[in-house]
Amino acid sequence: MSDDEMSVESSHDNDNVANCNNDFVNNHENDLETIRTIPQDEQSTSDNIADGGFTTEKTHEYVEVPYLEKNNKQNNTKSTFWNPNNLNDFMSSSQFTEIINTPASVTHGELFFLLLKFSVSNHLPTSAFHNLLNLVNTFYESPVLPSSKYVNDKILNTTSEVQFHAICSKCSIYLGEFGKDILPDKCNFCSTEVNLKQSSNDSFFALINPASQIKDLLEVHEDHYENIMKNRVPNHELIEDVYDGRMYQKFRAQLPLDTKQSFVTMVMNTDGAPKFKNGPIVYPLLDIVPEPRSKEETVQIMSNLEDSDDIMGIKCPSPLINLSYFDIIEGIIPDYLHCCLEGVAARMMGYFMKNLSAKDLENLDNKMLKIRAPNQLQRLTRSISSRNDWKAREWENFILYYSIPILEPLLSDKKFDHWLLFVEGLYIILQEKIEIQNLNRANELFHRFVAEMDENHGKRAMTYNTHILLHICRSVHNWGPVWANSTFPFESANQHVLNAINCAKGVGHQVIRYVNINHSLLVMQNFLTPINNEEVQRYCEEVFELRIDKALKGSDDSTYFGRGSY
Repeated sequence: MSDDEMSVESSHDNDNVANCNNDFVNNHENDLETIRTIPQDEQSTSDNIADGGFTTEKTHEYVEVPYLEKNNKQNNTKSTFWNPNNLNDFMSSSQFTEIINTPASVTHGELFFLLLKFSVSNHLPTSAFHNLLNLVNTFYESPVLPSSKYVNDKILNTTSEVQFHAICSKCSIYLGEFGKDILPDKCNFCSTEVNLKQSSNDSFFALINPASQIKDLLEVHEDHYENIMKNRVPNHELIEDVYDGRMYQKFRAQLPLDTKQSFVTMVMNTDGAPKFKNGPIVYPLLDIVPEPRSKEETVQIMSNLEDSDDIMGIKCPSPLINLSYFDIIEGIIPDYLHCCLEGVAARMMGYFMKNLSAKDLENLDNKMLKIRAPNQLQRLTRSISSRNDWKAREWENFILYYSIPILEPLLSDKKFDHWLLFVEGLYIILQEKIEIQNLNRANELFHRFVAEMDENHGKRAMTYNTHILLHICRSVHNWGPVWANSTFPFESANQHVLNAINCAKGVGHQVIRYVNINHSLLVMQNFLTPINNEEVQRYCEEVFELRIDKALKGSDDSTYFGRGSY
């Protein structure tokens, strides 16, 4: 409380205690209606007031200040407005009805950028973003932001870079491009009537030219790009990133001289591929390791395919064979997330848990829940019983950090040693820097793990994911550590795309709008960053971080603080 403010309290016996100090008494005597004292020891009371006290020490007498003038209430409105006790207190403050005259501290562009980023971060639909712009415009005597839906669509939706292609809703045959080709009313292949003019029609696919987005990304990360192109020297004895991979270096060596320092490599991911049929698959272990299938051999097999037959597991030609500098064999790498974490590890835990009694499972759950993980681990420990709901990162944490002490008392020595082969191999290929000799060690561990799988868990355990472990170290040698090209970023991006879908109608258009808006955000952020004031930068850093500071009560009265790193 400031020197200009005074607190008044009433006791039940109508005796009021005055909290005042000498400065207030000296400077604001006119603001008091009365100051009445009940003296028995007048001198001690006066001295006590002057010293800032509330009562006399000997006689316990009180100084009564019954009321303050109205103009003194106005001096207290600021604290009432910013720290009210209730709604009435808040509404009774003078600032509640005063026109705001505080100057703005951001530019028009910064304000538009912050509102757009706020909308994206909170998964607001575009209609809510337009309403937000109109709301801000009501704060000012004249509009400060473009609020027209038509204008904002032109700003954010670069539809000139999107091509829409029609397909038949029944047989998926290609019909042509919207706005360019004359589209038929009936499918030429299956004779199904096609009404492409309906707004509800979703029989189409969209192509987005990524050239401008790649260009903008390179501009944002220009320093990193220049460092990789010109300064980074690959280490043939140490694998630290994609750039140290054998196939990456081979790809770079075959580029023309004029493009050796001006190229971009990309990691692609696809979902929705046909699932493998259930059933055991036997992979023979030979003394002589067969040569991997070559690109040329694979292309030749594709050219010999009939309509319904498959040859050596190849079912149809792939359009990827038409990509320049792309090797259809070595260029397709094992997916660490689905293969190792949600594949092999999840299946192995199913084998371990199937014969446990309810009491044993309860004991395991209690052990897991008592683990106090450091804040570097993004995912907290959950019970073994809930493992079907575990995320991939939870599986990774379990394999590397928890599984050995949890499973050792449970498994036989033979099965436990078999599990250790998988854990150690995974630990090696997840290192930030992998020496070639350690990579060879991991390759040996995975081969032993696969070789002993049948003996420990039967032919049913010889699954596709188990077989892929035989190739994963070769992939690390070719393209760097598994963390450098895993599908974790794609899974995260898929979740963001799902969050951008607000209704079942026009899903394709919503996804395209989401991509365009995020591209616009990147362009604006790159433009505004050099001129942003500190408040805008701080707001973006604190409010729009993906990982938010949290405090969570864990098991055994433990509390987790901060944000996770892994």
